Amino acid sequence: MKFTVVGERIPEVRILRRPKLFSYMREEEFCEFEVDSEAFVAWEPFGDNSRYWIGPKDGKWNVQVDKVRAAFQ
Repeated sequence: MKFTVVGERIPEVRILRRPKLFSYMREEEFCEFEVDSEAFVAWEPFGDNSRYWIGPKDGKWNVQVDKVRAAFQ
């Protein structure tokens, strides 16, 4: 997955934890980043899905969600 490449294109992003080699096989939350001081995570349930959830760490909507969404559209 090339999340860090896309994530780094988000305005005002700061990567807190990059995915490690094969991290998707060991941990569900494999990347953390901040957008305008709001914490986000990249999450792959069970480590074997073809879908990911990328959103606020606390699970609550905030205005920075629109910036993250725009980077993936």
